Amino acid sequence: MGLRSARFFLPWALVCVPLAACFEPETPVNTQAAGPAAPVRNFRIEHERCDASVGDVQAVDLDGDGVADVQEVRKDGALVCRSSDLNLDGRPDVFEYFEGAKLRRRETNLVDASFITVAETFEGGRLTLAEYDTRNARRIDTWDHYTAAGKIDARERDTNGDGQVDEWWSFGAEGQVTVRIDVNADGEPDEVRRPEGGR
Repeated sequence: MGLRSARFFLPWALVCVPLAACFEPETPVNTQAAGPAAPVRNFRIEHERCDASVGDVQAVDLDGDGVADVQEVRKDGALVCRSSDLNLDGRPDVFEYFEGAKLRRRETNLVDASFITVAETFEGGRLTLAEYDTRNARRIDTWDHYTAAGKIDARERDTNGDGQVDEWWSFGAEGQVTVRIDVNADGEPDEVRRPEGGR
């Protein structure tokens, strides 16, 4: 590593070391939700590492303040992941992970850089699933599923944070939305609503 790379890597490393502890996943909560399709839901916030433990680090200081704003990690010359500090506060806000040359996963911190609030999954570079922590509770509470055309197809939500999916949203081709709601907490939809104005 050259002097320039080392100069940029050191302050970034100092930032990333304490953040590693912040990004340790919370206690896992894997709940079997009933209702339509009923797959096992993972409510746990998962953060993938993007640092020197993964590959060779190349860091860039975009604004010349001595702190790296973009960090790329490569293994055998191939880009494995990239972290970016978009608001230039010294902490990464977005993590992107690649398989081949295509985006595989993206994690975003919309509220606080100490934990992930959005995790997006891509297949062949195409978005298939977006998981959200809308309550800032470090637990996933909303799952958006996308079609091959990139349009949202279905949404599942845990609206009260009890670890059980209680809303199932479907999106019609013409923009109509149907929400099935579990009112009595038995894991099955009891009520149907059709909100106006799309999502």
